[in-house]
This record gives sequence, C-alpha cells and structure tokens, in this order.
Amino acid sequence: MLTITIAEQRIHYFDWLRGLAVLGVVIYHALQPFASANWFIVNDRVDPVLALVVNVLAIVGMPVLFLIAGASAWFALQKRSIREFLGERAQRLLLPFAVGTLVLGSINGYILGVFNRTAPASFLEYAIAYPGIIFDYNVHHVGLSFRLLLVGVHLWFLGALFVFCLAGAPIFAFLSSTRGRSMLAALARLSDRPGATLLFAVPATLPIVALFASVEQPQLWDNWSFGFFSVVFLSGYVMYSDPRLASAARRDSVPAIVIALLGTGLLVVANYAEWAMARQQYGLTYFAMLSLYGLTAWAWTLALLGLGMRARFMQLPLPNRLGELAMPLYILHYSFVSAISVFVIRSPLELPTKIAVNVVLGVGISLLGAIVATNVPFLRPLMGLRRTRSRFARTLPSASPVGARI
Repeated sequence: MLTITIAEQRIHYFDWLRGLAVLGVVIYHALQPFASANWFIVNDRVDPVLALVVNVLAIVGMPVLFLIAGASAWFALQKRSIREFLGERAQRLLLPFAVGTLVLGSINGYILGVFNRTAPASFLEYAIAYPGIIFDYNVHHVGLSFRLLLVGVHLWFLGALFVFCLAGAPIFAFLSSTRGRSMLAALARLSDRPGATLLFAVPATLPIVALFASVEQPQLWDNWSFGFFSVVFLSGYVMYSDPRLASAARRDSVPAIVIALLGTGLLVVANYAEWAMARQQYGLTYFAMLSLYGLTAWAWTLALLGLGMRARFMQLPLPNRLGELAMPLYILHYSFVSAISVFVIRSPLELPTKIAVNVVLGVGISLLGAIVATNVPFLRPLMGLRRTRSRFARTLPSASPVGARI
C-alpha cells in the first residue's frame, strides 16, 4: 500500500466543493434582485418561485464552506503551531477582509447609491466619506455583535472565518492534548452507529434557538446564524481528526439527503422565509421552526460532503489555475454582480430574460475579474493567495475520505 505523508496529500473533493459553493454564492447574489423585495437592489417585480430557490441556496451554500474551513484548520495544524496557523490565516483572511472592506465596500456603496439615485456625482467624493459613513452606521445601529462584520458586505465570511480560527485556538490546543484526543476517540467510537453524524445537528442548532429571539430586526446573517456557522466550522475540525468520523459522514450522507429534501419541503410549506422576517418569541412554533431549519441546514451540509466523497470526478485533482479562482471570485463577484444588476433591472427586458442575462453576465464577468486578479502579482495577497503559484501535490485518489489539505 502506498504511504503518503500529510504534507504530500490533498483532498481533491474539498477543492471541487469549495469551487462549486462559491459559484453558488455568485448565482445567489445574481438572483436576489428578482427574488427578494428586501434586497439592496430590487427589480420592480419579483418572482415568488425564484424566492424559494434563493431560500434553499441560502441554507445549502455557506455551511459547506465553513465545514471545509474547519477541516482545513485541522490539517494545517498538523504541521504548524497555533501561532504560525493564526499568522497564516491573518494574511489569507484578515488582510483581504480589511482591504476589501475599504476598497470594494466603497464601490458597493456607490453602486447602491447610483441605483437609489442618492450617490454624489463623484465616486471619489463618496470614497472619501465612506469610512465616516460606516463608522456612524455601526456606532448608532449595530453595536457589539457579529453584525459588525457586515461592514464588508459579502466579505463577512472572511472576517467570521478569522474570528472562528482565533476563538477556536484554545479548543484546538485542548483537542490536541491527551484528554482531548481521548474525547475525540470516544466520539469516533460512537460514530459506528448509523446516523450518528446527523446528531451534529443538535449542537449546531442550539445557537439558532438561543439567539434568534434576541434579534429585533431579523436578518439572515446575524448572531444566531454566526453561532450556527461556528459550530459547523468546529464540526469540520472534529470530523477530520479521526478517520472513523469522516467515514461515518460518508455513510450517513445517504439518509442526510433524504432528511435535507424533506426538511426543505417542510420549511417551504410552513413558509419559514416569511415567518423568520418577524420578531419572534419563545414558544412551540419557535422551537419547531428553528430546530427544523438547523437540522435541514446540517443535513444539506452532510449530504454535499458525502457527494464530494462519492462522486468520482471529485476525486480527481482540480487544475491549479482553476482551483485558485475560488477566493478571488468570492471577493470580487459582488461588485460586478451589483453593477450589472443596476443596468439589467433598468432595461426593458422581460423578467425571465433579465434573470438569465443577470446570471450569465454576473458569473462570466466575475470569472474574468478573478482570472485577471490571479495573474497580477501585487493583487494575489489581497485575494488571499500566495504571492507565487504553488503546484498542488499530485497524489493517487484515496479510497478513504480522509486526506490532508493545507
């Protein structure tokens, strides 16, 4: 049997899942102007069927990215100290978040102002005033909460991921101790029972249930959802710390897809999207709705992870240049999609044509922007990439779902 060291091995389906999830985020943002009357840039008519599609995408996409990030943290810490790990994550997450918030944030704000016809004539004038606008908004409307990360709009993901890495450092250190490894081993033994990894939905749902009622104006990305994401991130770390847990996740992905489909159907029938927009109080409906949401979101995450483990094409290496596009595509797409949406919405096209044009142009131009960014040396660190390209290790696809991804 071929022995491959951690430094040489790579989980190829992580790259595929990451790329597909980011592509889903781009499509999600391109669809929003025609699906939600509460979006920043809205068409004069929205499609209720499309609203259901968007709500499903919101449940499915981001948890997968956090799960992969948690697993990647485990692999990274097998050859780095906690301090080295946090320094590397600061360069690849915090730097793009900070620079992107200032540069892309002002662009996004100006585009929104153009759509609402409230922007000044000069972008430079708006860019100079932008830091003060953001500071004033956060002080008077946000306060101390995860919502502060929304100053970066879609870049909240990078900020949240760095916060999770920073806050998770003591947990990672504990889990690497003798007592921590014993706990992980005990958890791995329990995973022998069918459906065991679906129980990760319980700790993942607790922050949703505990924090949702505290939201005065419910938003999709708020303390309750960040609490859920943090547990999903930690679950990714735990799941790949022992081969038995990862194998159990692969086994349970089949019932997970059934639960995910049933849960999504129930959420649609219960009109969860409209229910979640109002201030809620504790009660039977409250606990039922949010528990169903948490279970469904985790089931989708587990199902998609299982797809990555099972799909043959995802066991093959993703071309290096293509794999590098995920991060710059995520960082840059929102500005491109927003600008395109303004023009498409104001066009005389029919609604189906508007939707198609917005998605095709949004994805296409965002990909072109990401390709350019990866080929400009000084932009690469700002896109969360290494300064020079590094070839992915070429390894034989492993039958085991566990490999190393640095």
